[in-house]
Amino acid sequence: MTNERSLEAPDPLPPAPVPDTAASRMPRAFDPNRRGFAAPRPPGGGDPDLARARVEERRNLRILIGMVLAIVGGGFVISIIGLIAGVTAGSGGGI
Repeated sequence: MTNERSLEAPDPLPPAPVPDTAASRMPRAFDPNRRGFAAPRPPGGGDPDLARARVEERRNLRILIGMVLAIVGGGFVISIIGLIAGVTAGSGGGI
């Protein structure tokens, strides 16, 4: 008995890649069906109210910077309080 599959011709090579051009890097040029996706590309990707989104991003950046400063500053304050408390508590003799 021979294996029928081994006698068949091998699968053809995949198609050559599409050359990289500026148009092919555009978000709208992405073709999901060509890339193997069964469903069409979902709409969207751009913010309809860009000005409002940038204002919100700036506000969130300020909040983030404030949180980082509070965490780092809190660590310094707690360290200084600990050093002061340690110096006064340790002055009763000992190392």
